[in-house]
Amino acid sequence: MDLFAMVRTIWRHKIAAAPVILLMGLGLFYVVAIKPPTYDADASVQLLYPPAAPTAQQIAQNPKLGKQNANNPFVSLGDPLFVGDAVVDEITSPSAQQQLLSEGVDKRYQAAMSSDPGNPPIIDITGVGSTEAIALYSAQKVTALAQQDLTAMQSAKGVNSAYMITSEVLIQPTKASAVVTSKLRTLIAVLGAGIILLFVVVSGAEALERKREDDLADVPSGGRHGPAGQLESRDDRDAVEHTQEFASPFLSAAARRPVPSLPEARSLRSGRSMDLDGSDDDDLD
Repeated sequence: MDLFAMVRTIWRHKIAAAPVILLMGLGLFYVVAIKPPTYDADASVQLLYPPAAPTAQQIAQNPKLGKQNANNPFVSLGDPLFVGDAVVDEITSPSAQQQLLSEGVDKRYQAAMSSDPGNPPIIDITGVGSTEAIALYSAQKVTALAQQDLTAMQSAKGVNSAYMITSEVLIQPTKASAVVTSKLRTLIAVLGAGIILLFVVVSGAEALERKREDDLADVPSGGRHGPAGQLESRDDRDAVEHTQEFASPFLSAAARRPVPSLPEARSLRSGRSMDLDGSDDDDLD
């Protein structure tokens, strides 16, 4: 079915299609003119590993180094990505989300390990908001929480501050930008849902119309026929059949009666009859 055929079909069922088209238009108008835009602000936090544990020679030169706990279980994990994943899990946990929400952070914030290869690892943070201020504020609060959780995780294990994994903010959240793809995705979703609903409604109306046409075309003997000149009801059909049955003997006899010749027809018309030899007879009384 080409585009013009689809338009003609929709126009033929415009009464059923009009509410769907109106609803779809209202949805598109809301997304374009009323729905607030979405802003995001980006930040990045890099994890910095501590210096190695002091050697025996360093401890001999500075006995105070021997009294410090240089053991850091997070460093002994081997892969620094494990530490970054642990921080991401902390700042995206339900308890952290509740804390951030209570502080005015938009719940749509995001945090994940950077896809760029690097050592030490980098955590990418995105603050989201309906305004630039909210997006910036969200990114700043989540960044600060990531650094706090990194320190708290190591303090809970009794790690000395001199041998803790520290963090550095590589990208400060100083600017928020509108997310065009977010509104575009919403527009596509509304338009797609409207087209699907329109197709369902028009298809249903088309099926009902075809069913009515089939019912009219396949009426039983006692039903009504649409076109003029055909029998309207079963009683009419019975009456015609009885009349034909009653008149059939007379019609058959009339069909068997020979047609008079032209002279005979004239004689009959003038009140005289002709013999077989062509002579005229007197009129019968």
